[in-house]
Amino acid sequence: MKRTLHIFFLILLISVCAITLLAAYGGVFDPAYLYALPAMISMTFPIWIVVMPVLAIVAFCIRRKLAWIPVITMALCVGPFIDFCPLHFTHEQPDFDPGFTLLSYNVFYCENYLDRTKTVERNPTVRTILDSNADVVCLQETLPINEDKFRGVTAEQIDSLYIRYPYRIFNNGNLGILSKYPADTIAAPDLPGQTASLMIADVNILGEMVRFYNVHLQSIGLTDTDKELYKELTRGNADNHLKQAKESILSKLHAAYKNRANQARLIKEVLQQTTTENMVVCGDFNDIPGCYAMRKIQSAGLKNAYTHAGLGPSPTYRADRFYFHIDQVLYNNGLAPTEMYVIKNTGQSDHLPVLTDFEFR
Repeated sequence: MKRTLHIFFLILLISVCAITLLAAYGGVFDPAYLYALPAMISMTFPIWIVVMPVLAIVAFCIRRKLAWIPVITMALCVGPFIDFCPLHFTHEQPDFDPGFTLLSYNVFYCENYLDRTKTVERNPTVRTILDSNADVVCLQETLPINEDKFRGVTAEQIDSLYIRYPYRIFNNGNLGILSKYPADTIAAPDLPGQTASLMIADVNILGEMVRFYNVHLQSIGLTDTDKELYKELTRGNADNHLKQAKESILSKLHAAYKNRANQARLIKEVLQQTTTENMVVCGDFNDIPGCYAMRKIQSAGLKNAYTHAGLGPSPTYRADRFYFHIDQVLYNNGLAPTEMYVIKNTGQSDHLPVLTDFEFR
């Protein structure tokens, strides 16, 4: 009986370790294959981060040699763990040239994500932008920001916004850039997909030219019914919902992963055509760090700012129990991020803004 239990535990141990590795590196696989299953499993990586140490302790108590299996698995997952939970407790300023601050923010059209029919006073989203005092602001899901009584955008806020950011650019793909410094748009290709958009602008910051790629990659497109179904699943009410989830949520996830992969390929081609020394790619990626789309874009010579300057796990989406870090900032070797953090409990968008300090190398 004891031998049987040990065999069962060994099978369980190996299975969990295999799933953990797949969750850590699921973004390596092209979502066009395997029904995007590795990409979906990647979303569960935070769960396995907690499970693995517990499993290692249990394995050690049962048989010491077995503990090496989860320990080696955790060692192999250090890279993905740092992407998910960077540990930069101090932020020493490098001896580089002066830089700039960047705010990337999906503003949800300055509406209240909790109740789009509710009138607000002194728009919290616009106030967040002003309070950040960022040098450059990349906006997603936005229209040109004007005085709006329903959204609570006051004339005072607009005056402050226009004075703070004399250079304001918006496109037809619901993207915008606000800048304290001279900014010029660059022609950008249309991305495949209904909710995807790309905006490119050159900003002259203190004599240094920085090219910004403001992106919004494919959203999942869940309906209110899908979101309620997801909430039921996360509450543990899986009975009678799994089939419905497979037919609705999983199929939409699969389609969104494939679309984002194609969009990322096109963005990589655009990036490879430029010789600009300083580049930033930021926006709403609608996917987590280490995903296939991010890996594809980063393969053009970019790094993840949060991995190199962030601290701890920080979801940037806060609605419908989808607590994931899906707003990303990438940069090339001409720049050095010194600090990056998510501004908590602010605005009224379903996304939280991401603020990054950059220095010129």
